[in-house]
Amino acid sequence: RTSFRWLIRQYRGGDGQRPSEEFRALTDATQIDYNRTLDVIEAELGDEPFGLATRSMIKAVRDGHAHHPRKAHKIKQMVSRLYSWAEENDLVPEGFNPAARIKRLKRKGGEKEYVVWSTHEIELFLASAPAHVCTAAMIALYTGQRASDVASMRWSQWQGEVIRVRQGKTGALLDIA
Repeated sequence: RTSFRWLIRQYRGGDGQRPSEEFRALTDATQIDYNRTLDVIEAELGDEPFGLATRSMIKAVRDGHAHHPRKAHKIKQMVSRLYSWAEENDLVPEGFNPAARIKRLKRKGGEKEYVVWSTHEIELFLASAPAHVCTAAMIALYTGQRASDVASMRWSQWQGEVIRVRQGKTGALLDIA
C-alpha cells in the first residue's frame, strides 16, 4: 500500500483493481498514452515508497530518458499528476509533490519551430491548389481544430451556417461558425 506500483494500480486499475473515476473519464487515446508513461514509471519506481520519494529520485528517472526530451517531460508530468490524484484521495499530505517545479529538459537546438503561413502564402496556396485541398486547408486554418479532428470530419457535420464538431480529445461538442 505504499509503493508506486500500488499507487499506479489505484489510479489506472489492474490486477483486479478498478480504475479510478479520473482515469476512466479520460478518452481512450489519452488512457493509452498515460498507460505507456505509467508503465515506464512502474518499471523504474515500482517498489519504491511513493510517500518517501524525493525530487532527486524523480529527476533521476526523468534524466534517464533525456535522449527523448518529450518522453522525459511526460514522465515528470505523469508523476506530478499521480501525486495530485494521491493528494485528492488523502494518500499523501497536502502539498506533497516531489515532481512539482521540476523543469522541462531543453532540446538541443531549442524547441521545434512551427512556421505560420503569412496571409500572402495562404492566398498563393489557395489560388493554385485543387478545390478539395482548398476546402481541407480552409477548415484547418479557420476552425481552430486539431489535425486529427479535421481529418475525421464528415460532410454531414456541415449545418449550413455552422460546422458541428465533437472533439476527439475532449469529447466536447462545438458549433463553429
